[in-house]
Amino acid sequence: MTDAELDALPRITTRAAVEYLQGEMSLLTLRYRAQRGRCPFCTAEKRGQRWDYRINGALLKRFKAGEFHDSTTQGR
Repeated sequence: MTDAELDALPRITTRAAVEYLQGEMSLLTLRYRAQRGRCPFCTAEKRGQRWDYRINGALLKRFKAGEFHDSTTQGR
């Protein structure tokens, strides 16, 4: 997925974010980190039995560019 395709989305889902990252992070890892407050571009809020995720497109692009890569975001 390109930057333009990401920008065209009305809402960035976790699956779209993983597709945009092209293998840099798995869906499970993204959700796990967001739920624990360790994802620089995604937050998670539990509502009843399910989680709602909010992804910041600008921060997602910066993450893909390598701006946030450090010991807390490495690995899968």
